Amino acid sequence: MTYCQIKNTTNCSNIKSYYYNIIMELKRLRMFINKTQEEVAKELSLAVGTYRNYEQGRRELNIETLIKLADYFHVTIDTLIGHETDRYLDMSFLTETQVKLINKIKDSTDIDCAKLESYLDGMKNR
Repeated sequence: MTYCQIKNTTNCSNIKSYYYNIIMELKRLRMFINKTQEEVAKELSLAVGTYRNYEQGRRELNIETLIKLADYFHVTIDTLIGHETDRYLDMSFLTETQVKLINKIKDSTDIDCAKLESYLDGMKNR
């Protein structure tokens, strides 16, 4: 039984929109950190099928799982459900040097960011 059926609501477009946002955001965040569904599931102590179903919208998330996912990806629950007007990045876990670098990147052009990304990829492959 879905939330809409429980509440006997005919207009659940906002709820459906939130689930769609969660699906898209989970995939985007996972790809951003360059992880497979299997890797994320293992790191979250979830069955691969369970995580895959979350990301594909086949399984509803409870609040505990939303919190777990938000903590894992270092975002707010608002970010996961697409309910914020401004993007927010929790930088409390970063070093001072990393924060300075992020602030410099924010002011850079796309071309400069691409060059930096290429440089960092080269360093990672050493």
